[in-house]
Amino acid sequence: MRGSCDLPALPEGTELLDVLLVDVNGVLRGKQMPSAQLNKFDQNDSGSGQVVMPRGTLFLDTQGMTSEKVAYGIPDGDPDRPLLAVTGSLVPVPWAQRGTAQLLVEVADDEGLPWGLNPRRVLQSVEQRFHALGLQPVVAVEMEFYLLDATAATPRPLAGENGLPKFSGPQTYNLDVVSDYSEFISELEEVCKIQQIPLSGTTSEYAEGQFEINLKHSDNILQACDQAILLRRAVRHVALKRGSLATFMAKPLAGESGSGMHIHLSLLDRETGRNVFSSDRDNLNPELQHALAGALHLMPASMAMLAQNANAYKRFLPDNFAPVVADWGLDHRGVALRVPYERGANTRIEHRVAGADSNPYLTVACILAGAYHGLCNELPLPEPTKDSRVSPSAADLPVRWREALTEFDNSNLLAEYFGAEFCSLYSALKRDEEERWHSQVTTSDHSNYLRML
Repeated sequence: MRGSCDLPALPEGTELLDVLLVDVNGVLRGKQMPSAQLNKFDQNDSGSGQVVMPRGTLFLDTQGMTSEKVAYGIPDGDPDRPLLAVTGSLVPVPWAQRGTAQLLVEVADDEGLPWGLNPRRVLQSVEQRFHALGLQPVVAVEMEFYLLDATAATPRPLAGENGLPKFSGPQTYNLDVVSDYSEFISELEEVCKIQQIPLSGTTSEYAEGQFEINLKHSDNILQACDQAILLRRAVRHVALKRGSLATFMAKPLAGESGSGMHIHLSLLDRETGRNVFSSDRDNLNPELQHALAGALHLMPASMAMLAQNANAYKRFLPDNFAPVVADWGLDHRGVALRVPYERGANTRIEHRVAGADSNPYLTVACILAGAYHGLCNELPLPEPTKDSRVSPSAADLPVRWREALTEFDNSNLLAEYFGAEFCSLYSALKRDEEERWHSQVTTSDHSNYLRML
């Protein structure tokens, strides 16, 4: 089954096809169809027989609701548009009970090309600015998540699979904790190998039942974000198959560590392959300094994309390894931008702000936009944070949802990099979602105020 989308043949025994579209929230939406219909993704002049979905699917909120404030959906009648296959994304689904494959797709525009409002294309438009400078971004994604007991009425960490008594305390980096969940991790590693998701390591994190899983560095930025999205799907489904619940929610448990998505960024010269951030131990080169300064400059306005829902803002607490100011430091995990210990060809920026539940494409787009802005304008880098002493020039981050949306709306720079239409649509969607969340009366309201007021 080959066409201009260059899809490989399906493995023998494949009956079903999961068609996966990434919306602006980083949520996978789509449809399941007979695998024999894979050939509908072969492009033709008439467009007949193609797989379609409502184009407004890209702009559903986190709960899957449409908004009258968003132009694509209710106002325009939510018309269908063809779906375009993402090259190289057709892989088996090992956890499925029946033979199943999955395919990542994008929404087409009226001319049959990838619509510029797809999150992948928003990221691509920023990446192309670096290409014009002769540079190639390289990223690596690290994501934290919790394994929870699926049978518990109130979320609680999953006990170790080997039945041994649990450890006391978070036991960060304790390999015995990893061993307690070795069957889950082994199955996940096998699934990722089959689905061509390049893992580089798994560690226990700073809370019971919390883990960090890392992907390898890649100069294929779109593919790296594809893999991050599909890794979350794989983790959740392997956990479900084994009777547990995996969540990338930014703050699933009160009083416990939140889950972040850390992005490592370096820049290569496209002709020589040299890392232009390469620096020695004591002196950061000008390119790295400017990129850091630009990322700090755009960080407050980017918060609405780095933390996309109400729960995501509960992760940002002082002295909690989740930054509340736009600062940076050398090998300092308490800051927003960390320059890790390695130098020379391995010099890079670690961006530590985004929640594990955020959209990887939009997160990386924010980081790249900041770095590009700093490089092109040669922005000066403020003093680093040392120990617990924050640089006095560090800007406070908007750590409440409505404040973050206001910062986002007031930023002309983000509209310049992402497009005014995309930013307007994103803001309308998220403001509508924030209003609905704010209007809810919860059990917390009752427990705190019902008898007292």
